[in-house]
Amino acid sequence: MGKGESVWIGEKDTETITAVQPPLATMVFLHGFGEHINRYNHMFPRFTQANIEVYAYDQRGFGKTGLKNQNLGITGGWKVIKEDITDALKVAKQPGVPLILFGHSMGGTLALRYAVEGSESKNISALLITSPLLSTDRVNDSAVTIGTGLSKVLPNLQFNTKIDIKYVSRDPNECLKYANDPYNHPYWSLKGASDVFRGAKSVLKSGYEKITHPIYLAHGTGDQVTSFDTSKELYERLPSTDKTFRVWTGLFHESK
Repeated sequence: MGKGESVWIGEKDTETITAVQPPLATMVFLHGFGEHINRYNHMFPRFTQANIEVYAYDQRGFGKTGLKNQNLGITGGWKVIKEDITDALKVAKQPGVPLILFGHSMGGTLALRYAVEGSESKNISALLITSPLLSTDRVNDSAVTIGTGLSKVLPNLQFNTKIDIKYVSRDPNECLKYANDPYNHPYWSLKGASDVFRGAKSVLKSGYEKITHPIYLAHGTGDQVTSFDTSKELYERLPSTDKTFRVWTGLFHESK
């Protein structure tokens, strides 16, 4: 198994964990809201042990990137995010090697939207989506509408999402680790948030019709951060002929 290497590319802190060459597949991972890639250091080696090369990066406004640039939660919006995902997929892509796009929570929504709209979508061999932020009981339609309107005037206005950490995991120790992690934060920009929710809405409305990639979608039935029912609904409507819906009975937003 290769050794992880942290490097700077543009404004994004990245992590590349290399498998034995040539790899069975390469994978780009998109983390969720408020967190960072090092939270997944327990998971990446499992992929490399299966000879899958992993490429991940702290998204703009989050993790080391957000702290370094002092722009917590300011993502630049979907146009910038889409370009970042494109860059990551191009870096990870190898001739003749399947390319996987994996997204968790907010990252899951971004991955799904990219599969619909992204310029490298045709080169994605499979999608791996966990607990996507497609809808949530904590944000109503009126709030999204108001936020979207304000984002046109004050796109970088930051607000505290007031994340309820007890719903991250059923394991209190994991919740405590999340709360004490110096690279986690609850801040988002109006444009960043509105673009994610508008993107989720577009996928659910009609965008899903273009998602014909093989897809593995997983969600916990006890998730109180994002909606299990919406993930199930999306899965049932997806036109992909190679799809799997993994139900994590009773589990919260994360599988621990």
